[in-house]
Amino acid sequence: MQRINRLLLEAKRTIDRDILQVVSAFVHPNGKGWAVQINLWDGVPSGKTDCITADFDTMEESANFIDSIQATHTPTFKKNKIDGVTFIDSFENEET
Repeated sequence: MQRINRLLLEAKRTIDRDILQVVSAFVHPNGKGWAVQINLWDGVPSGKTDCITADFDTMEESANFIDSIQATHTPTFKKNKIDGVTFIDSFENEET
């Protein structure tokens, strides 16, 4: 049984080896819509990174897109698995 458990853990590590995970997501007003920037990282210092950008009509669509990307890019097994953070910029009416 221990051998089977070790093989399963090794299989999970192999599957997750190249999976990038959501580190942060930014949503900000973009004209009449909302722009999304999602930053992905492999969890390894100086490792792989990627950035996904998209535009949406509503903030809700933006949040749903982030949720779908996070569901797709969630490792099943990593020692350094992290939770993503979403920043929503709603300062469009503030004066500087």
